[in-house]
Amino acid sequence: MFNLTVGHNCHEPSQTPNYSVDIIYGTVNQFAGDLLRTEFYLETKVRGNRPYSAVIVDEVDSMFIDQREHFTQLASLTPGYKSLNVILKFIFIFFKKYNITEDNEFVIQQANGFVKVDALGFIRSKLNDKTLIEFPEFRRSYIFYKLPKWIKSARRALYNLQLDIDYIINKEKEIVPVDYLNTGVSQTHMHWSDGVHQFLQLKHNLLE
Repeated sequence: MFNLTVGHNCHEPSQTPNYSVDIIYGTVNQFAGDLLRTEFYLETKVRGNRPYSAVIVDEVDSMFIDQREHFTQLASLTPGYKSLNVILKFIFIFFKKYNITEDNEFVIQQANGFVKVDALGFIRSKLNDKTLIEFPEFRRSYIFYKLPKWIKSARRALYNLQLDIDYIINKEKEIVPVDYLNTGVSQTHMHWSDGVHQFLQLKHNLLE
């Protein structure tokens, strides 16, 4: 009727969205990501010669209120990060064996009865035992810096996040977060940080 062409920019990162159409649909994160790729990575092929024009926003309350803490980040894997998987697996096994409280404590039985043990201190002492677990020595300071966050992330992944509510597993066997409290949308380009994503992969035997 109006002879307008329509498209969207919700593609995989390896695909180039078509900005040559008259009307293009997309999410805030997709538009922000394409803007970052164009302006900061100088990937002119992303937006082509398309000028900035009018924007129609639906669910603006979700964007400014529900998702106010969300941000778009262009990132790549940290070099050598897979070498840290052995640490995450160790923490995961530890959480599977003991019930860790919100205060990062767990109970073990000793000769004089049951005692509370600080999980952070216990795991740190085990990581210092080179006969028990090996990791690149140059990573030591980074590992001990991240350890409190990883412990918190392990608790969240194992005790709080629920399959088919907070996340799904797609046909490619990937963990996909779900915006359950707000829109119910599967956030295909989103990853949880601080090890949460990896602990969920371990939870479902998906981490290599």
